[in-house]
Amino acid sequence: MIDGNTLQISAAEALGLSGAILYSIGYLLAAYDRLPSQSPVYYATKLAAASLVLISLWQDFNLASAVIQVFFIAVSLIGILRHFSPRSRSRAYDISRQAPGGAAPGSAGVTLTGNRLPGTLRAPHPYARPDR
Repeated sequence: MIDGNTLQISAAEALGLSGAILYSIGYLLAAYDRLPSQSPVYYATKLAAASLVLISLWQDFNLASAVIQVFFIAVSLIGILRHFSPRSRSRAYDISRQAPGGAAPGSAGVTLTGNRLPGTLRAPHPYARPDR
């Protein structure tokens, strides 16, 4: 609340603002490929941001905002659990053992691309899907 020349922020507003900043930072880092959207850190960032915003809603409740925050929390928890599940780990290991892009086995995951000169090597993105 702005009172004259001073700005007073309640604890709930500060938590909500912190959550909004976390949302923004996570989205910015993902947009610049600094934070892969399949990483557990990405999901943890979204989980923390949604939790902070949801806590801030205790002061000034908004049903639509609360529903979307609960949705983000649920999706983040699912993403984290899926990332650390034994099935997911074994699948990621199997994918990493495949030779992407037709590279010879034992070439350390390095692949030739069709539009490069022969002998020019390019390592695949660590979170790239095997079908792309």
